Amino acid sequence: MAEISHLHERLLANLRLGMSVFLDGHVRDAKKLLEEKARFRDLEREYAASHIARLQDNTAQSIETSSLHLDLISDLKRINSHICSIAYPILDMAGVLSQTRIRHSKLAELPADEDKR
Repeated sequence: MAEISHLHERLLANLRLGMSVFLDGHVRDAKKLLEEKARFRDLEREYAASHIARLQDNTAQSIETSSLHLDLISDLKRINSHICSIAYPILDMAGVLSQTRIRHSKLAELPADEDKR
């Protein structure tokens, strides 16, 4: 439950920051909001992995609440993502938004299939 509470606290802080970005349009705060989005995503992964580890240890409370716990973590991340989306137009208008937000992957290096079967 501490993990859920921690994510909720961060979500509320990001909501306050997101409202500030929306009202004031400061680029510095928009950048900070996207940094917080990345931190939140990392925490979500860490907390989900911790929960899975507790399941492997057969912790009774974790087994009973497993689906709910993982769903809440995922839902909080999704809400946070929506809150943080306000930063994109601010950064785009300032000309500081990267061309792509998609992480570089090995798939991007593969040649395009011209047959498209």
